[in-house]
Amino acid sequence: MSELKLQLATVADLPIVMKITNQAKALLKADGINQWQMGYPSEVDFENDMQQEHLYVAKLDDQSVGFIALIDGLDQAYQIIENGAWLNNDEPYYTIHRVAVSSEVSGQKLGERMLRSAVEKSLELGPDAKSVRVDTHPDNKRMQYLLNKIGFVLTGHIFINDGELRYAYEYMR
Repeated sequence: MSELKLQLATVADLPIVMKITNQAKALLKADGINQWQMGYPSEVDFENDMQQEHLYVAKLDDQSVGFIALIDGLDQAYQIIENGAWLNNDEPYYTIHRVAVSSEVSGQKLGERMLRSAVEKSLELGPDAKSVRVDTHPDNKRMQYLLNKIGFVLTGHIFINDGELRYAYEYMR
């Protein structure tokens, strides 16, 4: 099995990131999930991620097969959690946002490998961080399955964009 590597994205990666984003949007729509159906994430979101060095492309044999945003510091959307509690309340953490894998390489467990790599990368970037957080749409069963499989724990509910429910997960180191 080839090694999957996460590399900081550059402007040159933007076309493949947008192609994978459009594939992911189509898959979510086909599954009847309204996540990513209203213009988010956009090219501007990814450009902002790149400027802040948050966006990583997943490379498999030098081919870009996915992307993931890995962000350190306080995430405002995670300040209020309902129907549960964060496992790590006071310590530094990383947050994963905007995750997608190319439909051209589906079936190779790349989503799982990418998430595992993101957890490892957060350790490398922030050895003081005690956890990694992520949220997902309640209907996104694929993501929920992957998060559970690699050791994330469902911690409660958060609300984004004026009240959209998301399931909150956390991985403790």
